[in-house]
Amino acid sequence: MGAGSLAKLANQLIVSSNICAVAEALLLAERGGANPVRVSEALLSQPMPRRCPMVLMTWP
Repeated sequence: MGAGSLAKLANQLIVSSNICAVAEALLLAERGGANPVRVSEALLSQPMPRRCPMVLMTWP
């Protein structure tokens, strides 16, 4: 495996980990009684990895 393939694999690991972390955080907030729409709005107003808004836009 070349350096480019390893770099892409590492990047995909980082991206997928961020998506999972955002999904878990949203579930935690919802189960804790927070308004899901307000939590999504608050998170979207903050700088975040590129793919995280995709998770927020599809939840709930």
